[in-house]
Amino acid sequence: MMFWLVPGVFAHQNCSFSIRTEDQSSKNAEILVTQIEHGLKTKKIVDTIEKTLSTITGVPKTVKKIEVQPAIVFRQYVGHGIDEIIERSELKSGNLPYIIAGGGGSREFYESLTGVFLTSPNVSPSEVGLPANKNYDYVDFVIHTNTGLLQIEEKIFLIPGMPEHPQWLIDRYQKWIKNDYNPSSEEVEIFEKMKLSKIERVLIPIKILQYRKNGSVVKL
Repeated sequence: MMFWLVPGVFAHQNCSFSIRTEDQSSKNAEILVTQIEHGLKTKKIVDTIEKTLSTITGVPKTVKKIEVQPAIVFRQYVGHGIDEIIERSELKSGNLPYIIAGGGGSREFYESLTGVFLTSPNVSPSEVGLPANKNYDYVDFVIHTNTGLLQIEEKIFLIPGMPEHPQWLIDRYQKWIKNDYNPSSEEVEIFEKMKLSKIERVLIPIKILQYRKNGSVVKL
């Protein structure tokens, strides 16, 4: 069973398409595409309630890069932060990767697939792993044709980008790099991945066509 956790999204400032980071997202997409044929590495952990949690490194062969067309409208269902998106017309990555849920509460975390997750306007929340809420907040928009875009499966798209870690974690990471912080074993694992990652942070400008907030749809 497919399961998609929508990452947190945030809008930064009003901007035109030509001055932001869609070019970086395209570079990120190319980096991930080169990893498709290298195979997947899986690390499985069974937690205290016997749920299997699998961390998977690499890019599945089903992932493909697609060209963004000016007429393609995308949707992002928003759990929180829709006011900032409406005001500033920009998205950033969440801190969660693409996740697939299986039977018995098992989870597969595809740690290489991070960034801004999108779907299409004709796709319901329940089809991308969200609660079946007919009033779920969303934003419908178009993106610049230079934006790097991957199709993970039929109804899920990804603009690749480095996960947006909380500031306190970034501060600890920077201290760790300077040998000025003694991290926990869990933090060391995160810091090593941050250090080795070739994927850069992205801020994606969008042109909003319509949105739904608190059950009301507003067309722009």
